[in-house]
Amino acid sequence: MSNGLSVKLPLSKTQVDGFALNRTLPEMVRQNLKNLLLTNPGERIMDPYFGVGLKRFIFDPNERHTHDLIRTKIAEQLKKYMPFITIASVDFTSDDDGPNIMYIKFRYLIAPLNQTDVLDLKIS
Repeated sequence: MSNGLSVKLPLSKTQVDGFALNRTLPEMVRQNLKNLLLTNPGERIMDPYFGVGLKRFIFDPNERHTHDLIRTKIAEQLKKYMPFITIASVDFTSDDDGPNIMYIKFRYLIAPLNQTDVLDLKIS
């Protein structure tokens, strides 16, 4: 019998539980947050409004207006789907990897646990 809270994505087999599991609340919240950020609106069955769809923004200008639009979309989605998360910061950086790659560092607080975490994403 397993002691996991949810299946870890992407799916991977293990000898102990059959599939790898998220065993802590912060680990599960991080996975759900990443899912929310990367899912395109309309992609989730039965909820066409779910998701930020960060990949939709990779061809937009890498400027303050685009960053503010992304921050607003993230805040709206968190308020609706994960209201227990408080945004500390959303930072955008660029690299020499190419013009259509976006790096986002998302710092957040899991309020009920009073625990902070950071999620780094490379969107391409």
